[in-house]
Amino acid sequence: MAVAALGAYGLLACTLVVSSDELTQGCPEGFKRCDIVDLNEDGFRDLTEGDGPGCVSVDDPDYGCNDPNSMGTQCRPCSLTHATPICGPGGQCVVGGCDDSEYADCDDTPGCETHVASDVNHCRTCDTNCETLPWPNVQSRICANFNCAIFTCQSGYADCDKVAASGCECNTADGRECCGPRCCNIGDGQHCCGTGNQSKCCDANEACVDGDCVPM
Repeated sequence: MAVAALGAYGLLACTLVVSSDELTQGCPEGFKRCDIVDLNEDGFRDLTEGDGPGCVSVDDPDYGCNDPNSMGTQCRPCSLTHATPICGPGGQCVVGGCDDSEYADCDDTPGCETHVASDVNHCRTCDTNCETLPWPNVQSRICANFNCAIFTCQSGYADCDKVAASGCECNTADGRECCGPRCCNIGDGQHCCGTGNQSKCCDANEACVDGDCVPM
């Protein structure tokens, strides 16, 4: 901007006023100076391998947006974990989207660093905490393949039906045991018929015949 003023001898003189940003960067508003163009083997923009200095948009994540950490001769590109970066309203590098469905952005650190496929505190979604689910008699939980699951039961309990919401529903301390998906009350005359997951719980008035409970 030019400003008119009277000189010492009454002659009209002009003074050129330039903003400090333009003077420092030499670029118009919305742009910044990058002396580097190409990436070298260390991931920085290297003048010796580039095409010389130039002005780049502060909205370009390839040149670090308007983040002060990317300014100077290096103009580091935005690099976020498992994420596609964009330039945020404050000039910082922010998450534009996660590159992998197994990861999500669950904290204040830019990037998709949380493995929601296995993180017990952020399972499937950032807000799902397996540890706080109201499952009875459960000792520990895991997140497996995006789903909360029972890992171990409290002492004296077992998970027969393999339904996480019912917890460890079988009280083995009083003579019960798992017969397939059922909690069989062995102490009350019931008995297991068959083996493994295919076993059945027969009542006292039933006999086990070829893996089936048959009335006697």
